[in-house]
Amino acid sequence: MFYEQLLLLCKQENTSISAVAQELGFSTGSISNWKNGKIPNGDTILKFANFFHVSTDYLLTGKVSCDTISNDEKEWISLYRKLAAYDSNLIKESNIYIEGLLKGYQIHP
Repeated sequence: MFYEQLLLLCKQENTSISAVAQELGFSTGSISNWKNGKIPNGDTILKFANFFHVSTDYLLTGKVSCDTISNDEKEWISLYRKLAAYDSNLIKESNIYIEGLLKGYQIHP
């Protein structure tokens, strides 16, 4: 699951696991281990979680586990990630749409 989550997050950020791993100081051998199902140590997981601004639980399980957000917010996050995984351009389009709604309702963030 860890490797799959990294793939998803990298796709959302329009980068590769190799590029992020290199930036964080990990070798290609580490990437191979993760691809083969080896779960990295806690420090490694934490580095990736911080890099992508996600929880360690999300990296390990793919589930949003934040008790401080509502169920509606969790659903929005899930939808956002599905859009991003499918096509990052959809995120831009959805952001433009939501910004238009806010302007239409005269809501200023």
